[in-house]
Amino acid sequence: SIVLIGGWLGVGPYAASDTHILQVTWKDGLPQFAWLQPAVHGTPPGPCNMHSADYVDLHKSVYVFRGGNGEEYLNDLHAFDLDDWTWRVVDTVGARPQPRANHASAYADGQLVIFGGWNGTTRLNDVAILDVTTHTWTQPWVGGVLPQPRAGMTLVAVQDYWILWGGSGTSSKCFGDLHLLDRHEMVW
Repeated sequence: SIVLIGGWLGVGPYAASDTHILQVTWKDGLPQFAWLQPAVHGTPPGPCNMHSADYVDLHKSVYVFRGGNGEEYLNDLHAFDLDDWTWRVVDTVGARPQPRANHASAYADGQLVIFGGWNGTTRLNDVAILDVTTHTWTQPWVGGVLPQPRAGMTLVAVQDYWILWGGSGTSSKCFGDLHLLDRHEMVW
C-alpha cells in the first residue's frame, strides 16, 4: 500500500488533512490499483504540508513529522497504524527538533532522522534522531564537512549511511550535491 497524508492545496486552508491509501495488488503478473479513503480512528494530525512520512516497521506505522499547516511551522509527531488505521500522537522525550517545514527524514534500524528544512526565518542543516523504541529525541554532535543549510532535499538510508541529495539554499539556489552521513560514526 501507498499512504498519502495531507499536502499542499495552494488555496483556501493551504494544507490538507486527509488520508488516502493506494492499495496495490497483483493479478496475472500485472499490478491492480485501488484508491481508498479509509475511515480512520484516533486523532489525525490535522492539516499538514511540507511534512515527512516514514514507515516504521517496528510499530507497523507511518510516522509523520508535521512541517507546516499552512499558517505556522510545526514539530509534532504522529503515527498512523496500518493494521487498524488509527492515528495517535507520539509522546516523546528529549529535546525535539525546532519547528520546521520542507525538511527531510528517513528511517532505518530503529532510528528516525530529521535533517534541515526551513523554520520560517532560515534554512537549517541540523540532525535530530528519534529512537523509535524509547521515543527519545537526541541531537547528536555531527562531524566532517556539513552540507550547506537547505530545504526540499531527499534523504534515504542505505546500508550504514544516510544519503542526502539536492535541496535549495539561500536565494533559492538549487543544489545538485550528494552527502553521506555515516550512521554509526556520525560524520559527513
